[in-house]
Amino acid sequence: MSPFLRGVSFWWRGWSYLLKNRSLLVLAIAPLAISLSLLVFGLVYFFSNMAVWVNGAVLYFLGSPDSWWFAWLYWPTLIVAGALMSVAATYLAYVVQSIVAIPFYAVLSERVLLKLGSKTQTQLKMGEWVRFNLQMVRVGLVKSFLFLILAVLLFGASFIPGLGFVSMFGALLIMSFDCMDYSFEAMGWRFRERLSYQRRNGRQWLGAATGLGLTLLVPGLTLLVIPGAVVGGAILIHESRSST
Repeated sequence: MSPFLRGVSFWWRGWSYLLKNRSLLVLAIAPLAISLSLLVFGLVYFFSNMAVWVNGAVLYFLGSPDSWWFAWLYWPTLIVAGALMSVAATYLAYVVQSIVAIPFYAVLSERVLLKLGSKTQTQLKMGEWVRFNLQMVRVGLVKSFLFLILAVLLFGASFIPGLGFVSMFGALLIMSFDCMDYSFEAMGWRFRERLSYQRRNGRQWLGAATGLGLTLLVPGLTLLVIPGAVVGGAILIHESRSST
């Protein structure tokens, strides 16, 4: 299989591995169940209050409803404001899901690497285990903040003619890197080592971004494939180390 196709299928192979090793399923499903519960609660609260919030914002910016131009601008502004708030809520849900999943996916990627033989077992004392997980949470929060900045930049670039596709694919490259970063962290690689790996396996990285991009064709599928993508990232690292 070519490096590009290995990347395209990485999340699918990850889920196949999980289904064959069902002892790992709890680590994969638990953060998904928590994040989906938070997402449903957030969406119910958001949409139950959206009409009031958006209506108040429209009235604030357009002024008195008695003005002659109010009727012309009210509904277009209402639709645009609602769409923007929906996008913001969706991205916020993704960030929350990423933070909730950090300790689960950190352990998941480490166990997969141990099972595959790319990482040796080390006995951590309770204090060391707690420090490791706190470090993973800290790294995850920093990454979420950096990804938020990049997402804003990419979102702005999408309004420039011709850059819409480029900005979207850039976001997919970031997502695929993030899925593999749990395994990078479990391996103890520094940031330069992680970037060096992705440069050496550029076609595989492009394939992984393409594979995640294909899931966008089915609404909500991207969120469901993330656990498989995390495991698939560990499989890709193992295969690349085994071939050298």
